[in-house]
Amino acid sequence: MLGQRLRLLRHERKLTQEALGKILGVGKTAISQYEKGTRKPDADMLKRMAEFFNVSADFLLGLTDKKIPLLREQDPNYFPCAPSEEDEMLSQLPDEARQSLRDFKEYIFYKYGQKKTGR
Repeated sequence: MLGQRLRLLRHERKLTQEALGKILGVGKTAISQYEKGTRKPDADMLKRMAEFFNVSADFLLGLTDKKIPLLREQDPNYFPCAPSEEDEMLSQLPDEARQSLRDFKEYIFYKYGQKKTGR
């Protein structure tokens, strides 16, 4: 499944195996082997793939068909307490509701003495 997903994502970005290999720090042969299923990426490589294509590792591995983008702390929709299955529900909330969740999270960190970094 990983190979099919990797090829699909690579084609969506109109990248050659060689170009993707350079981006991910491996050779064209490694990308070819990942796509054919004759080689499995290690955890670090899986993370780099997910980050580059902005999808979850679960999507790459075929555990879900939902192409949910990765949320990072810099993203205003980032909510680390939400389980991944709730990410799609959160993304469909209006901006005001997501802002309320972020505000509440900040309040909880403040109330219990934990300072959130990066803000």
